[in-house]
Amino acid sequence: FKTWEVGLDFEFDFEFVGEADRAEIRIFWTHYRQVGGLDPHGGEAVMIPSTDADSAEKETQVEIEIFVRQPKTLGFLDPARLRTVLLHEIGHAIGIWGHSTAPNDIMYFEPTVADLSERDIATAQQLRQYPVGTQLHQQSIRSLKEEMVRHPNLAEHLYALGTVYVDQGDYSSAMSAFQKAITINPLARKAALQMAQIRQKDADYELALKDYLRSMSLQPTADVLGATGTVHLLQGNFELAFDYLERALRLSPESEPLQKNMVAAYHQRTLALRKSGQIEAVLSSLSQGLEAFPDSRILLYDLGSTYEMMQLYPEALQVYAKILQADPTHTGTRIGMGTTLNNLGAQSARDQQWTQAIDYYQQALDHDPNCWQAQRNLIETLLFVGWRHSVQQEYPQAIAAFTEVTDRDPENATAYCNLGITYFTQGQIQPSIQAFTQALILEPNHSESHTYLRQARRQQRQAFLWQLLPKIAGLAIVGLVVVIGTMLARGLKRRSPSTS
Repeated sequence: FKTWEVGLDFEFDFEFVGEADRAEIRIFWTHYRQVGGLDPHGGEAVMIPSTDADSAEKETQVEIEIFVRQPKTLGFLDPARLRTVLLHEIGHAIGIWGHSTAPNDIMYFEPTVADLSERDIATAQQLRQYPVGTQLHQQSIRSLKEEMVRHPNLAEHLYALGTVYVDQGDYSSAMSAFQKAITINPLARKAALQMAQIRQKDADYELALKDYLRSMSLQPTADVLGATGTVHLLQGNFELAFDYLERALRLSPESEPLQKNMVAAYHQRTLALRKSGQIEAVLSSLSQGLEAFPDSRILLYDLGSTYEMMQLYPEALQVYAKILQADPTHTGTRIGMGTTLNNLGAQSARDQQWTQAIDYYQQALDHDPNCWQAQRNLIETLLFVGWRHSVQQEYPQAIAAFTEVTDRDPENATAYCNLGITYFTQGQIQPSIQAFTQALILEPNHSESHTYLRQARRQQRQAFLWQLLPKIAGLAIVGLVVVIGTMLARGLKRRSPSTS
């Protein structure tokens, strides 16, 4: 690595990391050698595209496999030969995927030199001039086909050609190249792995499994075991899926994609068992899953929703609360909380514990404002509680209950009518008229509101007349006094001549 750094004037800065999953280049040491295939000089570098579906960017790792024994004997490679092989494979890893035609280059097909040539360095520097993402497929295909004319029976060239087609998205041509590579070398494990991944993408799971198994024939890796387990999972073969995924995790216990797939296996098995009504088996499976992944929100949600199905509502609330502690905005859990609290409210209402029921419904709507069941149940309960308060002449409490209904459901004509009746019963005529009028705006044929509105207006008129009567009586008395005074005055005037 240092040799490449110095040769390229530190355009690359390699750093060793502690976890294999974080590495962009991974090196494996193996004693296995394939026959007549992809490892003519003691090493092999392969690009591994990211299998994480949640990844926003297309990421690629490079796996370098180094064969530490001599090709024809059991002796180990000496350090000088290992250095040559590693320099060559690291050259592939930094982007030089072709081979040189000059024996003095480290990137020669079968390198023998111990250091980088000027041509090796110039090639790497030239590649660095291309922007990331530049499409070089056609140039690569053309160069590989020219090389295959000179060396027609090398599986490595066919494998490399197939990987270019895969990167280009031409899976049909890729499959053809990989199949030819396997024809030349039946033990070409990497070609079988690529074929398996293409078949899995096309949902051809049976053939994908065969290719995955063929790719594991020599030395199974965590990636291949994990991919095989994933195919079994997609087919619903849960036991085989768990077997392969567990083997993969033993090889790579910190692998996030493998952990996600194992969680997915527990989740899918839970759904299948629930669908068949095997609730005890569901709880057993989830117990195993949560023992391995205690903080998995997916499995915790599965457990909470299972408790909810079993009407074990307090237990469901405890599980949902644990999820919300870690992720307060988890949508599915908030909906689950809303449903569970609504069901607890319904239980309390059946037991005539009205205050408790209202509290549960309100909590349900706090978690899930769109829970229409809780909204409906809360309104119905408030209407009933308001009516009871009204019958018991607890008018302030009745008004509070009906007002909360109108606040939550402004188009509820019944609530406005009941509010009007409560005001009317207390003799508060004007507020009752306003409430009845609003009820009739919302529901013009609301007969009870019509009846009470007529009575309220009649009482309003009567009250107005009673208020007006003293004023009318006062005016009448004043008028009578004026008339009498006038008449007396006229009488006096008529009598005055006779007295004179």
